[in-house]
Amino acid sequence: MKRLLCVSFAFLLSAAICAAAAACPASCRCAAAGNAAPCAGREYVEHEAIVFLKLPEEIRSSEERRELFAELCAKIAKAADSKPFYISNIYPESATGWMSVASKTLTTKELIEALKKDPNVLSASPNYISHLNGDTNVQ
Repeated sequence: MKRLLCVSFAFLLSAAICAAAAACPASCRCAAAGNAAPCAGREYVEHEAIVFLKLPEEIRSSEERRELFAELCAKIAKAADSKPFYISNIYPESATGWMSVASKTLTTKELIEALKKDPNVLSASPNYISHLNGDTNVQ
């Protein structure tokens, strides 16, 4: 009897959560949809960018290429008033690498413009929010 009550309660609770999430529009990033942030309907994360970089030969050929690449990323991010929060792995055959950066003071558009001033930056774009099946936000 206790088991049946527990299973029934769990089922009702999960149904209520699913109903709340389903009532939320796909563009909404609210708590009912499983996200802590309030509804925003944004296409990208403001104050963040994804940056693709060309690797100088001295970094590619070095045994300490990961450390040197991390230093290059930190230097480029600092010049754009931001900080890297993810830096890709690089290998001896890699000609490029990438990083994710965030700024507390610059908008995404301002951040991208500042990053593009560095000659090692191949491209910079917003950190777009991907949507799976139009329902789930993934960052």
